Amino acid sequence: MDRVSEIPVMIVSAKDSEDEIVSGLDAGADDYLTKPFSIKILLAKTAALLRRSGSTGRETAVHSGICVNTETHRASVDGRDIQLAAKEFELLLLFVRNPEKVFTRNQLLNTIWGYEAEIFTRTVDAHISSLRKKLGEKGRLIRSVPKIGYRMEK
Repeated sequence: MDRVSEIPVMIVSAKDSEDEIVSGLDAGADDYLTKPFSIKILLAKTAALLRRSGSTGRETAVHSGICVNTETHRASVDGRDIQLAAKEFELLLLFVRNPEKVFTRNQLLNTIWGYEAEIFTRTVDAHISSLRKKLGEKGRLIRSVPKIGYRMEK
């Protein structure tokens, strides 16, 4: 199944005619909100959509014996819990959810540390090195892609 097909969709539009709303819902939207609207209503409708979809995101990601649970904020390797720093946890979750995808150092900085981060790419390398050690034998699955970045092998 396509990973995005389970994501609820809300259309937020200035178009408020009955035909436009029906057309948007017929096209597959789960809800339709017309402008102007209050932020409270937008947040309430978003929360309701997520509740109805039965998910606020994928709570558990598993790959090659590595399990990452976002609800409990725990990670394990072959059933053995491992202690990770916050950024290591986020890196591992990203890799486990995206096996074989190559991430550049800049992509990792932007995704994990945010666009406003004023740190050098050596920070990424240091966190990857620490994460590999904590993963033990499974650490070899995080591969360096020379002059590009890193990926999690299958």
